[in-house]
Amino acid sequence: ATRSRVRAMFRHRLCEARREAAAKHTVVRPRLICGGGDGTATFALNCVFGALLSEDGAFLWAESDLATYFPALVQMPLGTGNDLAGVLGWLRTIPGSLVRRKKWFEDALSPARPLRLFDVWGILPDDNLRVCQMTGLKSSLPVMGTAGPAVPFLSLLYFSMGFEAFVAAQFELNRRDGRIANFMEYAKQIGAGLLGSRRRNVDLTGVKLMMSGDEQFFPPVDRPKSDSEYMSLGMLNINSYSGGNIKALDPARFDDGRADCFRQRDWVSNELRRGGYTKTEKTESITVSVPDTLPGVFCQYDGEARYAFRPGGGDWQLQMRVVMRIPVVMGPDLDPNEAFRCSTGWVEYEDRDADKGKNAAEVPAADLDFCKQICVRLGFGGFSVRGGRAYFRSAKGGELKTRLTHDSTSTFYLRDEKAEEVQFDFRGTEAQQQATKQRIWRWVRGDLVGALNATEAEVDALRLRMIAMSDGSLCRVSERVAVGFGRDLKRHVCAKCHVSCSNWGCRGCNKTFCATCMQEHLGHSARLRWMWADGAYWNSWSWSADLCVSDLLAELGADGLDESSEVRVKVVRAMTHKLGDVELPDAPTAVKWLEEFGLREQSRYEWTDCQSVENFVEADVSLPSFGAET
Repeated sequence: ATRSRVRAMFRHRLCEARREAAAKHTVVRPRLICGGGDGTATFALNCVFGALLSEDGAFLWAESDLATYFPALVQMPLGTGNDLAGVLGWLRTIPGSLVRRKKWFEDALSPARPLRLFDVWGILPDDNLRVCQMTGLKSSLPVMGTAGPAVPFLSLLYFSMGFEAFVAAQFELNRRDGRIANFMEYAKQIGAGLLGSRRRNVDLTGVKLMMSGDEQFFPPVDRPKSDSEYMSLGMLNINSYSGGNIKALDPARFDDGRADCFRQRDWVSNELRRGGYTKTEKTESITVSVPDTLPGVFCQYDGEARYAFRPGGGDWQLQMRVVMRIPVVMGPDLDPNEAFRCSTGWVEYEDRDADKGKNAAEVPAADLDFCKQICVRLGFGGFSVRGGRAYFRSAKGGELKTRLTHDSTSTFYLRDEKAEEVQFDFRGTEAQQQATKQRIWRWVRGDLVGALNATEAEVDALRLRMIAMSDGSLCRVSERVAVGFGRDLKRHVCAKCHVSCSNWGCRGCNKTFCATCMQEHLGHSARLRWMWADGAYWNSWSWSADLCVSDLLAELGADGLDESSEVRVKVVRAMTHKLGDVELPDAPTAVKWLEEFGLREQSRYEWTDCQSVENFVEADVSLPSFGAET
């Protein structure tokens, strides 16, 4: 439906379905069957919006028609994980026999199937954000290329950064024909990401996620420096992730207007502790900030993997909120706990009656649709059919339901008022709704492809920056310090020489190094200690451990620290300052001095000649160091 001729035919069928639905006596909504993986639901919405928008960007249908006759989505499970189809009750794989397939389509088209509203989240990045796609791996480092026409705009299921996105990117390179083969490929890529050297491509250091109300979710407020320990960060809109293998402890609801944010250090440990469930926190909006210390991050939305970055470097943000609600059809395999949240329009009760004898009106019951039309127009709550006649009740449907009694001669038709509440709509303020409609127009026209997808020149520049950052060469000198990352069973390799090493390295760039390369990486980066000036100078316990500039700034700027006492700083190693003690009158003055000191040290390591990186790319040799010692 992206070609003009096909789109015109699709528009004609949508309008015809609207006219047929309007001619019915009851509330009937057209159906849209979408066959494919989880990401195809977004493509189906693109086709619908493309057919309903005119050349000037205005909707061809009135808002009331959009609300009432926007087609309800039926998801056919033809993908690998099929999380959306599974949650909506349409199975996780299409039935094999022709009889069961026929029954599946009958259920999908039946107006008796219940409806529910489904939140659709918008991915709203900065104007300077670009995305590209991984096209291969070289020495366990990703090779990037320009992305395809699918751009990150709408998300129905989930969104994440880090490990799952990197696995999804690898899977796209090795997709198989069969569903079982694809599951095996996923398992292979998960193992490579968890245990192999490829896991160094997952880095969330410096990333921040804020929830509605300016509440910080990541990194945890009680452990602000733990961001480098995490491998995954994201949100769930449905209570099914990774083919249903992961769910939220507090089930995620796709119709509550809230996302369930999660963060994860280690999925294996989580599986052992919680058995496929993860802790989440609910929020109505999300803001993700990525620092310029990262070349970019792997992202995935509804299983579509992209690499997001800012050309030329710099911080960037993306926001997420519910931009619309669409109607969806719930299948027969629906979780019984979810069935009560659905709406069918009418509920039929055999051998039941309510308020018998309290008839507001009566007509022949030859045409049940006509009886339902009368019930809706006159505001009755239901009607009883007995002896070929329909007897209407004036009470509300909810009240009548509580007064149902056994009557073997009657069949009661209860009107479900909730059916009229299942209507398509845009969410947000008036300005936000207009911005959403304008972005939809740009989306269906293909303008977002040029606005979000990186050019070949931008991808080439990113590739050079990723190579330079892969071995820690662009690590800020003020943050270089050797730390241990803890014990684990994963394989670790040196970021420079690629030999096996222990799980220790530099906290500034979060790279692991062997002992020799660690010393080269640290080079002449500054080392400092500090103490209160009134402490025992010759007592080693009075002094702090050796710290980098950033760590010392964090300690002196900590909340609750005495800001009036004199501070003594010992310069243990530096390139722009003589070694020895510096006495400062108070902590704020010490912080200001340290900031200036850090800038001077960083200036000695500034690297502006990109030609050396280009030579590295062609010759495949090690990168040169930043600068010479003076």
